[in-house]
Amino acid sequence: MLAFLADADYTEQIGKFEYSNTGMGLLGYILCKVTDRTYDDLLKKYITTPLHMMETAALLNTEQNSRDIHQREKSCLTGI
Repeated sequence: MLAFLADADYTEQIGKFEYSNTGMGLLGYILCKVTDRTYDDLLKKYITTPLHMMETAALLNTEQNSRDIHQREKSCLTGI
C-alpha cells in the first residue's frame, strides 16, 4: 500500500470526488496503526460481533476455510 502511494500522483483529481478503494485501504491502514490492532480484530470488534455476524471475517480461520466452496471446487477439478 505504501509503495503504491509513494508513486501515485493524484494532483489532477484535486477537487473531484469519486469512490476509491485506495482511500478505503489507506483508512484501514491508518486505523490499524493508530489502534495497534489488526484489520481483522477491528472488523470483529466494531462491526461483525455487534451485528452478530460470526461467520464474516477479513481472514478466515481453519474451520471456515474448510467450508470454502471455491477450495472444494478447486480440489474437485485438480483431484487434490
